[in-house]
Amino acid sequence: MKKLILISTVIVLAISLFTYETIPPLAQLDEGNISSLKGIKAEKLVEKWGEMDGTLSGMYGVIWHLDDENMLVVYYDGMEDSRVLDAHIAKIQRDNSRVYVYRDSEEKVIKPSFVLQENGMFSMTFSAASSYIGVGKYELTDETLSLYTDDGDFEYHFDVTEEGFAFDAEKSSDMTWFAKIPDGALFY
Repeated sequence: MKKLILISTVIVLAISLFTYETIPPLAQLDEGNISSLKGIKAEKLVEKWGEMDGTLSGMYGVIWHLDDENMLVVYYDGMEDSRVLDAHIAKIQRDNSRVYVYRDSEEKVIKPSFVLQENGMFSMTFSAASSYIGVGKYELTDETLSLYTDDGDFEYHFDVTEEGFAFDAEKSSDMTWFAKIPDGALFY
């Protein structure tokens, strides 16, 4: 009986070691050998390559950056002892959007913030108590930032400072959707 347990243990260790050794280094992954990842335990990838660079929202998947242009996307089954279902190499999408947050806000769940996109569009979130998200176009000069909602009902103005954008309550719409944003509130 002891021999059977010992032999079983050796076989399990050999299979684990073999599986670990069959995981190619990240730098050597390509379309030709990526299929070799199927069936491997997700935790073994982390052991071999280190922590992942990101996760996929809403599904079981993780991302490792291969270089400045490419990333490896690995999908797994989400079960205990998860195993790789599929993997592919994808181009890294660059989004030059910038997020600015009123970090000194007393809001606990969602702090007032806005995103400035490279294409001249913005989106602004005010409070967890409101489902309203302001979206529209922005105008940025050396001295001011102005956000104009697409519905034409609201506008929010800021002074450009070295630290970020200071809210100008006097020039802005009164409606801040349950968020307390005092004059001079700094978004950075």
